Amino acid sequence: MGSSTCGEGEERSVKRGRILRWDGPTPPLIPHLNYAHSMIKRMATHGHTVALVESETGKQWTFNELCELVPRVSGGLAECGVGLGGRVLCLTHIHIDYTLVLLAIIYRGATCVPINTTLNAEELAHVLRVSEARWAVVHEACVSLAEAAFTYLPSTTLRKMLVMGESPTPDKPSLHDLFSHDPIPPLTTTDGLVPDKMAAIMPFSSGTTGPSKGVLFSHRTLHVPNMTHLFLEQLQPEKAKMTKEIYSRALLLLPVAHSYGHIMLVNNLFVGTTTVCLTKFTPTAFLETIQKYQIVRISLNVSDLEFYCIVPRVFSPTPHSIAIHPVPLIRPT
Repeated sequence: MGSSTCGEGEERSVKRGRILRWDGPTPPLIPHLNYAHSMIKRMATHGHTVALVESETGKQWTFNELCELVPRVSGGLAECGVGLGGRVLCLTHIHIDYTLVLLAIIYRGATCVPINTTLNAEELAHVLRVSEARWAVVHEACVSLAEAAFTYLPSTTLRKMLVMGESPTPDKPSLHDLFSHDPIPPLTTTDGLVPDKMAAIMPFSSGTTGPSKGVLFSHRTLHVPNMTHLFLEQLQPEKAKMTKEIYSRALLLLPVAHSYGHIMLVNNLFVGTTTVCLTKFTPTAFLETIQKYQIVRISLNVSDLEFYCIVPRVFSPTPHSIAIHPVPLIRPT
């Protein structure tokens, strides 16, 4: 890491001490760009590496496949009427297609509103009122919940609902129907996007302490962790290389609507980590997934820490190294 100096013998005294000048690498500038477009360009550098795996079925997406599909899904969303500044609800359990939905919405200049699936219909209706979401992408297991929530709102509120998985009715297309859509370019500043002002994502709290509360994150804000990561790579390249090797395969247990689950997922996409999505948790499935995919990183709910601490002992005498990261409590499912 670069040292901090005061110049060649120059020391300027101020009331609170000396002024220090940084002589290390120059920090990267925060891009004034569409966040999803920047993520796609970064993900393309990981090529044919597997990005996401569904633990139960083994279905997977490589980074190249994600980069190819996001503009297509975004084109399908555009055909549904989603445009600059639109709000799109995303109600889903852990699912490998969430990444496609998240990036396709942002690529289109709209705002993704990821929601906790443990909310009831009335609580979800509150989120819909506050977020002003007019489109919805819903996991097949959550369709009835979403439909019930929209009954609390005027009939003209919902413009289109897409389903992740098997759609129950023809009027609700499957997300997979968008995979064959012609790709479109991202919305940029030329199209009216203002990266430091316009929201890319609007997560909501879990509702454990009252009505769910939302917060807006701009494209620029989402760029900051990525730029920080790049800067740290500049400062400590050897450590960065070692960290990438250590965190090569991660297990996603936390809901994607939870801030820590979301952060872990997008960080993995940025650095090139393979993320294994545990779609249905049981102790047996959890342990078998760790063994099958040789998981080396897990983020988990602190309330379950006692259970997870037995993991290294289960695989004794030939365990592999696992980094366990506790996170704050989340609403139980």
